[in-house]
Amino acid sequence: MSKYNKIILGTASFEPNYGFKKIKISKKKIFEILRFAKKKKLIIDTSRLYGSSLYYLKNLKFSGKRVISKFSKNINICKPEDIEKEFLIDINILNTKKILGYLIHNSNIFFLKNADKYYENLINLKKKKIIDNIGVSVYSIFEAKKILKKFKLDIIQIPINAMNLNSKMFNFLKLAKKKKVKIHARSIFLQGTLVANIKKNKYIKNYNLKLEKILKKKKINKVNYLFNLINSQKLIDKIVIGVENLDQLKELIYLKRSKFENFLINKNIKNNHIDPRNWN
Repeated sequence: MSKYNKIILGTASFEPNYGFKKIKISKKKIFEILRFAKKKKLIIDTSRLYGSSLYYLKNLKFSGKRVISKFSKNINICKPEDIEKEFLIDINILNTKKILGYLIHNSNIFFLKNADKYYENLINLKKKKIIDNIGVSVYSIFEAKKILKKFKLDIIQIPINAMNLNSKMFNFLKLAKKKKVKIHARSIFLQGTLVANIKKNKYIKNYNLKLEKILKKKKINKVNYLFNLINSQKLIDKIVIGVENLDQLKELIYLKRSKFENFLINKNIKNNHIDPRNWN
């Protein structure tokens, strides 16, 4: 087991249209990142939506035991039986017989009239022992709670960062623990907007100004604070991080572990204020 086992390398940033910066990462840099991740035995979070990431993993002979993929077929044209069809395509690309986890990428599938059938197909993959964990990626606590009321899952991926780490989030994390659901925090830097001077979103802009003032006074590095605030939460099992180059990954891997309080509790920030789907 890797000593960095709480970190999962997300590959969404390998897709040029990801995030507000939309940076195209060269193949050379991607392979540098993935070779290092393999050496450090990191889990990889991927999807066929994320560029050619599955093919990169195959090329580097990544173990399926360290791969989490997602069912990402367009919700408007997919059918329940496509769960297994798409999964088999993924493991065929990866040249493996089994992977660590398979998640529903679009949580709206769980709100369809035939959601039970999609869930049944997920469960069947687990019964066949070709995946260890099933789950979903969501954007809000509301979505997660609604899904967990009806379906038993192993993993919930949800945005958790300094802006939404408040009492509502802690209550949800406690609920997830009671239901024995593993929490994978993603968007801990809000697609990089918490470490960049973004002007498109006034809520993030105002938060950044206030936080930077506090951190400057306390002489705390911003990346250190944002990462360790989430990393030190015992109710969070894993952290999905995306990087643009190897130096960024190394910075987070070797970052000194510290415990921080949330200096700016956001009681009035609504989820839609920081939901990337609402950004221009």
